Amino acid sequence: MFTKLPQRFTAPFGILGDEAKLAFPSQPGGVAKLATTRHIPENDSYWQQYFVLFDSASDVFSLITPHHIRRALLDAPENVATLIRVVSARLSTLITDHTFPSPTPSSASVTAFASSLINSGLSDRNTTKEVLNCLRILQRVLPVVFEVDGESNTFELEVFWKREETEVEDECNINPESSETPQFVIEDEDETDGEHDEPSPSKSTQPKQKQKQQLPPLGEKLFTSTIDLLFCCGFTLPTSIQVDHHKINYTIWYYSF
Repeated sequence: MFTKLPQRFTAPFGILGDEAKLAFPSQPGGVAKLATTRHIPENDSYWQQYFVLFDSASDVFSLITPHHIRRALLDAPENVATLIRVVSARLSTLITDHTFPSPTPSSASVTAFASSLINSGLSDRNTTKEVLNCLRILQRVLPVVFEVDGESNTFELEVFWKREETEVEDECNINPESSETPQFVIEDEDETDGEHDEPSPSKSTQPKQKQKQQLPPLGEKLFTSTIDLLFCCGFTLPTSIQVDHHKINYTIWYYSF
């Protein structure tokens, strides 16, 4: 009867991914890679596991230790900076994602939810889990970064409070003469003869000039994301107060009758 059952359950049954979790602290492609491989690019697939591997805060705090972060800060600090930037960028993107927050199954549909996981092979994306993992990783990494007291923590200043500049087109640089609506003028035929082929010198186009604009630092973006999550319907606020598709509702007092 049980001879046809596999000796080992596949991914749909291993919802928590225990094998991958246990190997994460020690395997070369796990958290140890932060310190052993220099200059991991932001678009590397290595970072994806930080968003989907963990299922709880205890997973993050047990698999990523302060020793891992301190060692990476000493041997490859640029990777810790990249981890913070990648996680912060994913968090900001997920907040505006239309699939966040993911619907939570009710207690009455637990069996149906488990069956759907088995049939789909965990193909459905859980954006709420990814947001929580982003917050958990930041909660694990940032205290180690902030261990250095005073203004000598150049890493903190460089990663969180450095403003970057970008070039944007200067829309204000418009010729006022060309922007005015031309008036209707009747000209004599004698004056206009032979002048049809000559371009008007007053209508010469000017090249658009680019202007530098400062972007908000990463620390400011994190504060904005955190405040938005505090007032996110379906995540920290009930969905009943959501209006249309606007899930961020800055409601201070809410009474449920």
